[in-house]
Amino acid sequence: MTSAASNTARTVPQCPEQRPDEMSALVTARLCGGRVEVASLLSETTRVWAQPDGSMYADVHLGPVRVRDQQGKWRDVDLTLQRLPDGSVASKVHPKGLRLSGAAGNGRHEIVALGEGDERIALEWVGVLPQPQLSGTKATYVDVSIPPKRGGSAMRLRPPWPRP
Repeated sequence: MTSAASNTARTVPQCPEQRPDEMSALVTARLCGGRVEVASLLSETTRVWAQPDGSMYADVHLGPVRVRDQQGKWRDVDLTLQRLPDGSVASKVHPKGLRLSGAAGNGRHEIVALGEGDERIALEWVGVLPQPQLSGTKATYVDVSIPPKRGGSAMRLRPPWPRP
């Protein structure tokens, strides 16, 4: 005959997604038997988890894979281009705030800009700019193609003459 107490399985608490610091993440991971993210170590390039065995695991990237939005919340980088209400074009979530020109008349225009304040850089285009055609992460103008990259953008000017 078995007692009810011996039939009762030990209840293991469910692991929370994250804890604020290393020590609380390590203790929690040990108690719940699963990995727990260390919130204070989250950055644009790094994510760290405490493991149940007391070790730490880090996922580290060479470039930004997430950025803080204006409310301070982390958002994954999303290079998909979208047209903004003012006619310009921007990636949904870009680490450097990539912005491309929309249609513009004759004259000098910023075709691409990155950053803010003293860290802002822009390339200018002289002449008419048609409305860019958007396809995922690529904006195509009549004579210019500008694909965004995590660290900025790459610009390729197509020559107006045929290639040999």
